Amino acid sequence: MDMALRLETEIRAREAPGQTRTLVVLGDSIVYGWGLPYEQSFPAVLEELLIRNAAPRGQWRVINAGVPGDTALMGCARYARDVAPFAPQIVVLCFGLNDAALRRTQFDAQRERLWLAQHCPWMRLRVIVERFLPHGGEVRRESRPRVSPRLFAAALGELVRRTRCEGAAACLVSMTPALGQGLTPQQRQLYERYDELIREVARRARVALVDLHDAQLAPFLPATMLTEDGIHLTASGQEWLANSLYGHLVQRCL
Repeated sequence: MDMALRLETEIRAREAPGQTRTLVVLGDSIVYGWGLPYEQSFPAVLEELLIRNAAPRGQWRVINAGVPGDTALMGCARYARDVAPFAPQIVVLCFGLNDAALRRTQFDAQRERLWLAQHCPWMRLRVIVERFLPHGGEVRRESRPRVSPRLFAAALGELVRRTRCEGAAACLVSMTPALGQGLTPQQRQLYERYDELIREVARRARVALVDLHDAQLAPFLPATMLTEDGIHLTASGQEWLANSLYGHLVQRCL
């Protein structure tokens, strides 16, 4: 079962923005702020930075559209529900850690087929036929990326195009450092490969990119910025991410 947006985001969806400018951050558990209060998630910290320092340009609100476990394909599926209604001026896209994760299930394969069905007639027919076939209830996991590299890049490209069609500016963010001791060499290589795919999509689409591995950013300190799983961010890590993104937005987008 897919998780929903944070309750605080659902409440903000009912608020009238007035003259406030809106930035939506679409992504996974890093955006959600897994294990932390809403106000310590990096979208909330980013909002405070924008309001405090961008008063002459008007007030800002930052919408946390992060859902734990989400891939870029899942982001495409919920764009109309979780991004478009906010009519944002800027959309920040944060995916990759789940896409490259070596724990593919039949549900990930189904999402790929559904996505392809929107672009390919023969796949659309296959999806229709599969609706009438029996399905087992057991979740089967494979040691393969949840989303193939090709479809990951394609999904990011579609999110950029949809953002532009809505009249907003898109911004891609590379993956946050993952340094868990349990990561296999294969998983580490995949994270590097998918990070490079994010950079490649940004180059091809000529869209803004915040590369969190840029040496010009404030140093990332794993001991204080990563939780015990080596994947998720502490409050300090979320603050580092918010400041990294804020610096880029001030230079390029605001």
